[in-house]
Amino acid sequence: MALSACLTGTDNADLINELARALYLTFYLQESGYGDVPLNLYKKGEVLLEAALSRAEAEGVWEIAPEAAQILGEILHLHDAQLRSAPTRILVDAGARLARFTQSDARSPLPDQVAYRDAIRSSEGTV
Repeated sequence: MALSACLTGTDNADLINELARALYLTFYLQESGYGDVPLNLYKKGEVLLEAALSRAEAEGVWEIAPEAAQILGEILHLHDAQLRSAPTRILVDAGARLARFTQSDARSPLPDQVAYRDAIRSSEGTV
């Protein structure tokens, strides 16, 4: 729902933030053994969400690009599968990790070895 709203534009920063939360929660669940999406896909999604936030701050346009929607759609598809298959304790642990991250000063919970350059290169010109 947030993804659809962000494709058509919205005046609500919370929807883009919810997409970021879902991206990171999916990553944490994958680290717990539920999923096998290439880590670079998470980084691409993160870079594209950051670009959308930058554009929103500069131009007041709260919208994500079709490329971002495709990537985030893949991640959200995995997230739906994770919610159906992961035990409650794993979901709770991933939620706790996300809460710790959001309360920290860290820029991203994604590992440093995930290449920013590759993610940025593949999303150049896309907001």
